[in-house]
Amino acid sequence: MKTFDYSLVKDPQYFKDGRMDAHSDHTYYRDGDEAQEKETSFRYDLNGIWKFHYARNYGSAVPGFEKEEYCCKDWDDIRVPAHIQMEGYDAPQYANVQYPWEGHEEIYPGQIPERFNPVASYVKYFTVPEHMKGKRLFISFQGAESGLALWLNGAFIGYSEDSFTPSEFELTDYLKDGQNKLAAQVFKWTSSSWCEDQDFFRFSGIYREEEFWKNRQVSWIELQDVCGTNCYCDEEAIAEINKRTENYPTAGIHFIDSGNYHYMTRLWLTRMDQPFCLLVYDNHTDMQPPAFGGILSCGGWIAAALEELENLKYVILVGPDEAAYEQVDENLKDRVIFLSREKLQVMNDEERNWFLRETVSEVCNWRKSEGLQEDAEKFLPLYISVDKDVLCTEDAQTTWSQGDMRLTTLVSGVQTVLECAKESSGKIAGVDICGEADAEAVHENEANDYANEKLLEVFEGLFEKSDCE
Repeated sequence: MKTFDYSLVKDPQYFKDGRMDAHSDHTYYRDGDEAQEKETSFRYDLNGIWKFHYARNYGSAVPGFEKEEYCCKDWDDIRVPAHIQMEGYDAPQYANVQYPWEGHEEIYPGQIPERFNPVASYVKYFTVPEHMKGKRLFISFQGAESGLALWLNGAFIGYSEDSFTPSEFELTDYLKDGQNKLAAQVFKWTSSSWCEDQDFFRFSGIYREEEFWKNRQVSWIELQDVCGTNCYCDEEAIAEINKRTENYPTAGIHFIDSGNYHYMTRLWLTRMDQPFCLLVYDNHTDMQPPAFGGILSCGGWIAAALEELENLKYVILVGPDEAAYEQVDENLKDRVIFLSREKLQVMNDEERNWFLRETVSEVCNWRKSEGLQEDAEKFLPLYISVDKDVLCTEDAQTTWSQGDMRLTTLVSGVQTVLECAKESSGKIAGVDICGEADAEAVHENEANDYANEKLLEVFEGLFEKSDCE
């Protein structure tokens, strides 16, 4: 039985082992009914919760974790698919003309980093569905950066590099009745990392595939040709974006593409010329420390706003889980009111909306009282930012790991805030919405299109027109 040899990972001639040849990826259906429903019984989805272990390098990874007798059921949980950097492990990094390990380890082609080269170990326990038993079975990984080693029930299945191309392996000979143990190790940098380190940033243009904005007065701001914008936004890109949006006010409904570009909120907020508060719906804290040179990022824009914008007084953050929030810099938490995913799960709509009404009224000074009009100048406007990754996968399909909030809950919460503003003469300074799917994932747009439509209906009338970027 063949075994996996980690020393080969640095060999540029070793980039596949046991991997199936490339082939057409069109979907097969058992019969016309399946084709009509676009649900095929030839596939079994292993996405969801996997067991997970993170190590800074291969020497720190758990040896023999792939063996059947090694129990991984007490390991941490992680969502698959997801970027581990967005799940509390490692950190995102922006690199343009230099390799990401430069300045940390001096290596040359034919070598890979050793001191810091994270290894992500995944385990999924599963049982083969009855209708698939006795058939040839394969597994498909749609993307793993940058090397993937795979085992089934302790047997080494194969290895693959090529981060952004599917890797498929046959499992048939290693499956058994009852519970199976699928184990995978993903290596951050391999010999292929010398070839894959290129800059391929641009806004996606996803809204062209959606319908919610049609027959409405909107303004398009084309940014697809601006380099240095995907997840991170460098100084040149910021300057170009500011130039193209300079004639558009913060007071509007801004649709800002996928969560990769949520940092656009930070750019809109820069234009606020008076004290204000910020309400954010998001499945992530977006308060990670800068990963590379302080460059503005989708994962750290709220932290950047709190640190850099004197006019930002408070942030109301709704949606991330408590473990993610625990990693936020304590110095930032003094100005953050946090409602966690766990608390949302045990609250009903009335309790959630009461929290929003009370919190917004408090931080924005929107309390009803005698002499309210005389104190109107003390009211703080509220900017609202919504990332649809806070929603469950039934109500949106995004590029990031998602929460479990229903669209009806999100809409109800937003309506409560708007009613609170109206009752107390408070002001909504602006609104933005992100969380689209990849531009290539046209089939995933229907749920996003519907969610955008419902959110736009709630916000419509606050401002004159909407911007789509």
